[in-house]
Amino acid sequence: MRHVSILLVFLLAGCAGAPPTDKPVAGGTLTQALIGDPDTFNPVLARTPSSLEVTRLLFVGLVGPPDSTGTVQPELAERWQISADRRRFVFTLRPGLVWSDGDPLDADDVVFTYNQVYFNARMPVGVRLVRVTPPTVRALDPLTVEFVLDQPDAEFLNRTEPILPKHLLSADLKSEGDSLLDVWGMDTNPTSLVGNGPFLCTGYRPGKQLVLQANPRYWRKPQPYVKTLDYTIAANQADAFAQFRASKLDVYRPAAADYATLYAEQGSGNFTLINSGPQPELTFLAFNLNRGRKDDEPLVNPVRSAWFNDARFRRAVAYALDREAMVGALGGAAQADTYPSDAARAMSLLEEAGFRRDAESKLQDAAGNPVRFTLLTSADSSTQRALAEIVRRDLEGLGIEVEVKGLPLNTLRNRLKSTLRWEAVLGSLAGAAMNPLGQTELWHSQAEWHLFNQQRPQLKGQQVSAWEQELDGLLARAGAEGDSTRRQALKDQMTEIIKTQMPLIPTVHPLAITAVRNRVRNVKPAATDSAVYGRALGNIWEVQVDN
Repeated sequence: MRHVSILLVFLLAGCAGAPPTDKPVAGGTLTQALIGDPDTFNPVLARTPSSLEVTRLLFVGLVGPPDSTGTVQPELAERWQISADRRRFVFTLRPGLVWSDGDPLDADDVVFTYNQVYFNARMPVGVRLVRVTPPTVRALDPLTVEFVLDQPDAEFLNRTEPILPKHLLSADLKSEGDSLLDVWGMDTNPTSLVGNGPFLCTGYRPGKQLVLQANPRYWRKPQPYVKTLDYTIAANQADAFAQFRASKLDVYRPAAADYATLYAEQGSGNFTLINSGPQPELTFLAFNLNRGRKDDEPLVNPVRSAWFNDARFRRAVAYALDREAMVGALGGAAQADTYPSDAARAMSLLEEAGFRRDAESKLQDAAGNPVRFTLLTSADSSTQRALAEIVRRDLEGLGIEVEVKGLPLNTLRNRLKSTLRWEAVLGSLAGAAMNPLGQTELWHSQAEWHLFNQQRPQLKGQQVSAWEQELDGLLARAGAEGDSTRRQALKDQMTEIIKTQMPLIPTVHPLAITAVRNRVRNVKPAATDSAVYGRALGNIWEVQVDN
């Protein structure tokens, strides 16, 4: 199996779709699938893959995602200047920008978007960009916007967000309510949306189909070349896979379980598998470290919470996982994290923390409580289900009983982000999750995606641990540090804390593999786009299809 896995990865690497023609071919329809309906058309609230894919085609920001070299690309801003102390960012917009309804898009829209939405103290933490002191944002002229930060931030350029139309939404923020959060929900006719991205929504049938048309007012004229993006709403990954094999889709992002079948069918199916390398995504195991109470009930059973909050327990679990077996289970379409597997070291840490095996080799804590917990994962992801079973098997070897429970994605998200009542989860996060400098929204204790210990004002008894507070301080110092050597030293300190505390237990890093029909030309799938923006093709505005 290992030889097959390695062969598969090497054969996939470097594959390309149909070559571009000398003269761009405009028009045609590109068919794809969304796994489930979007849950919002509001780019401010989009978090699920379907919502991200759609909203990031309708709305864009000052800059786009980085290219393959990691260089941030221009979007609505054609250029920018950064002061020597990295506190002042000045963006120059492209001249002649307009919204899809024909209204001008200028600096006032940018100022409105940031001051009234992303830096608005009335917005929930999930919307508001977390900063101790928000930047000062002002228009210097109709095409120039200045951001002045209270302290240097080397990652600020990577944290720009979709720009919103002031002429349509300003009324929604004049009251003390947060009515903007109700705008463009699922009760909205999406054909009425006014955006600035490469496509417009022209049709939506829930559970069936979503259709996007090229935006004639998008700044990359004459792009996008493809006239129509026709999305089938698939019930799940297996449904999308079946539709691709039936030649109903042009582009498909396969689950790991699909790779071997697709590799064998490339020739007869008239498609090519393209490997864009490791995604900036981490598949991880996490325990709920929140000690808070909701409605006078603890979020996590106090006995189990004590286990989860012991770093020795978390490190023991990390050592117990067989990551090479995980790669094998995924057909080689992933890279194992470098954290070592060492079952003996795992047992030693557990014994140090007071755990012992009983006569039947079942693990117990110092008080004699059997060690068991429920591991949640996405029922819609065959990859995560496969990895969760390996976690269950590996921890069984330590005497730990794990119940794996798959939930629909939206239900899982609700448990993790709303009710906060969960014990452990196997999931994935986009971005370089183990790089704290690039993931402030994950590692800062007050950030939205501080998944393992989310702070909520309505909860009682919450605690921010000493090591989380230390990370907060190091993040602030690193953002303000201008010397690259000293900044790297601060990053190394944070990385060491994360490795010692192990709040996210790393497993594997998936490869970004895309199946593309050979009639689709000039295809450049991007690992960053796949993981962060939800879409399979990073250069969607350049893609062409043979009619």
